[in-house]
Amino acid sequence: MKTITFDWNCVIAVEKNEPAAKAILELARLHNEGKVDVAITAISASEDTRKSREFPRDGNHLEIRLANTDLADLQVLPAPGTWGLTYWGMSYWRDEEHPIEPITDALWEVMAPKSSKDILADLTDEEFHSKKYSKLRNIWCDVHTLFVHIDNKRDIFVTSNTEDFQDNAVAFERVANICAMTPDECLREIQATRPPV
Repeated sequence: MKTITFDWNCVIAVEKNEPAAKAILELARLHNEGKVDVAITAISASEDTRKSREFPRDGNHLEIRLANTDLADLQVLPAPGTWGLTYWGMSYWRDEEHPIEPITDALWEVMAPKSSKDILADLTDEEFHSKKYSKLRNIWCDVHTLFVHIDNKRDIFVTSNTEDFQDNAVAFERVANICAMTPDECLREIQATRPPV
């Protein structure tokens, strides 16, 4: 069975009823029927709240937003715990023998080479949670979402932002073999490979 990870922009697409919403909801329906395995990462709980661009104060808003978009039955993949950025019950601690930094540092370099992650060490949680750093926080979420996808050895990463993967294909290959598709591309792939009923 194909394993699919939805990027957070898939949830936003459904919330805004964007053209991609139809394919996203169809993939979710196939998941509910046990024909594909679709998940979202717990990092999504750390994405900015709608309109305010502020850091969510708890992880409950993820469940609420998924329920409001008919995506409540998706599996939520736990993420490596990070003080001030992830939530209890949605994360786990990595031991020192399996650090995430070799992969997350490499992903950051590919995804945001002009944004230094070193500034994170100098910010308080309150500063990092503010609107001022929402762009930096978004980069952090993107990097760690992709890490969770890679670490769980999932097949297809579904995002509306496939241009970054196409533009940086060689650099991404040096980090991991990532198959990124738009929702429509993924649905066509699944429909083409499913056995006839």
